[in-house]
Amino acid sequence: MDEQRQYTILVCDDEEDIAEAIRVYLQSEGYRVLTACNGRQALAVFQKETVHLVLMDVMMPGLSGLETMQRMFEMKSHVPVILVTARNRDTDEIAGLRTGADD
Repeated sequence: MDEQRQYTILVCDDEEDIAEAIRVYLQSEGYRVLTACNGRQALAVFQKETVHLVLMDVMMPGLSGLETMQRMFEMKSHVPVILVTARNRDTDEIAGLRTGADD
């Protein structure tokens, strides 16, 4: 990674332990990491900060990860999104990709 540019990753997960583990790992690799515990908080961070990548939990109370991702795309040009989920269902993967997720 270019030493002069630090990439920012937004991690959105309602499971605090999971978000914290991801944050610690990514920061140790030199990334700037922002966290959000729900979709509304993720949207607020996304509006205020320059984000280069989003790691988004699919299953969250209130706004789901898919709904949050859709609103992010409506706000700004396409930012890569990787959906994070414990569920192993093809329908989730297809819905995520159709909504605009990158993986």
